[in-house]
Amino acid sequence: MMTDTLRKGGVRRNLAVAAFTLGILVFPLVFLDEKAARVIFYWCGYVSAAGVIYEVAFRRQRLLRNPLPLTFFALGIVFTGWSVLSDISGAAGGALLLTAGKRMLLAFFILCYLTHVWRENILPRRLLSRLALASVATGVTAATLYGIVQGAMTHDRILLGINRATLTAYAYSVTTLALMTTLLQLRNVKLRSVLFVVLAALSLYVVGLTETRAAMAIHTLLIAVLAMRFFWLTRSKAAVALAGLAIAGALVANYSVIEARASVTLSEIRSYQNNDDHTSLGSRFTMWKTGLLAFEHHPFGQTQPARNAWIVSWLDAHGNPDSFAITYLDVHLHNEFIQYASIFGITGVVVLACFYWISVVGSATAWGFFNPITVAALACLLYGMTDVLLTSVELIVVLCMLFSMMTLALGTAERTDSNGFRDAAV
Repeated sequence: MMTDTLRKGGVRRNLAVAAFTLGILVFPLVFLDEKAARVIFYWCGYVSAAGVIYEVAFRRQRLLRNPLPLTFFALGIVFTGWSVLSDISGAAGGALLLTAGKRMLLAFFILCYLTHVWRENILPRRLLSRLALASVATGVTAATLYGIVQGAMTHDRILLGINRATLTAYAYSVTTLALMTTLLQLRNVKLRSVLFVVLAALSLYVVGLTETRAAMAIHTLLIAVLAMRFFWLTRSKAAVALAGLAIAGALVANYSVIEARASVTLSEIRSYQNNDDHTSLGSRFTMWKTGLLAFEHHPFGQTQPARNAWIVSWLDAHGNPDSFAITYLDVHLHNEFIQYASIFGITGVVVLACFYWISVVGSATAWGFFNPITVAALACLLYGMTDVLLTSVELIVVLCMLFSMMTLALGTAERTDSNGFRDAAV
């Protein structure tokens, strides 16, 4: 009797409604109140896990048709597994990995279940796609306005609802780039042009307010690439000129920040060339070098304390015992691949490479290069060259929900050569 009751459509629909409703609430809050968004994300993950169990146990459904959720699952297993091994060995530093691992596993359930809801038409597909896109658009609008207000009220780097300016810059940049890519698919040429130009200019300005060098450079570069795509689609010289003026205006508005950060960058490079790594960039260069050496000596991985001890020992032996890099060893090595290689070994590098291959190349193969998932993942890959994103609990929430919402939005997109999408199963 209980089994028959659970197999009824009402239970299935209620689970889908609950998971999707919680999912679309995350983005409007994530840049305003990260803690509230995090709680909603957790509940969305729990409901999605229940939905996955229900679909497999009572509906005999096969859910894993999209490889993207599996990449989150693999990262979650690596993080959780290394955290457990660290605890067993008595080493410290596993708590952060355990938290990141839990969120990656919840991200797996969310991505897996929400795409399954769309594919099985449990809820109206067009409604899901429109609400998913509206959720991201609302989040970007709120974040942009909040960033401008924060910038007007303080001379410090803006944080939005996240407690670190660098993470704010990466999360905001990735999200706005994904939304701008989606805007390029709008059929209404005038609306597409206006929204793209406005968002490009405002996002450049807000990213500049975070004063994060990598974000300022890479966000500008990727907007330039999208602007070329914009020109290809519109073929309007006036629209392209307007876009160029708007982008130039945003850069001029941030000129003092750009000039100051460029000056600091050149100064730090000169200091490192003079064997002084007591700067942000200098310490990064040292961390990258010693991280690669640590991987060379322990290719199958090690605990973070063991890695740190080896690096400190190497620095002592090579006449740099007071290196500024030592300050950051307990955080990370400021490069995603080097960080994973130095701790998780070959396993971590392979899993991370698979994540980016599927999210960048796989999505491009399915929908064409100019789709929001590929562009967002490419931005993350580039940001990962100077920082570590995927163990950040805030970035996991943003990426999971962005990939989920954009996958649903792509589900009903018109996939033709003219807009860059090709047929693909969600």
